[in-house]
Amino acid sequence: DAFSDLLTYMYSGKVNIRPEHAIEALSVSMYYQIEPLVRAYSSFAEACIKVDTVSILVASALQFDLHPTIERCEQFILLNGSAVMLHPTFEAVPEEFVIRLLDNDALNVSEVDAFEAVVKWGKAKFGEQPGSE
Repeated sequence: DAFSDLLTYMYSGKVNIRPEHAIEALSVSMYYQIEPLVRAYSSFAEACIKVDTVSILVASALQFDLHPTIERCEQFILLNGSAVMLHPTFEAVPEEFVIRLLDNDALNVSEVDAFEAVVKWGKAKFGEQPGSE
């Protein structure tokens, strides 16, 4: 897991980047303020931006105020709007960033896909509301 990668770095000085733990390791590295690991995992994560990873990556980047990573993720989402927004991981994106995306005229998504994505996102965030169908 990510914590074992952190311990490996602390005891050996070697960075062991495993794709399946990159985002989690980035968060742990940032929490413990280990700058060399933050830089290594940020670079790795940005190089591996894909439809199924970008939502979780941007949520982590927003949490830790990583502006370059946020900007790269945003550009990817704008270009691949429908695929990203309709992917199940989109529910990880914070509300303020969803609004930011929807306000951007460059977002490449149809109105129908945007509506469907926001409804799924809202249900994931807030659950089913009484009287909703």
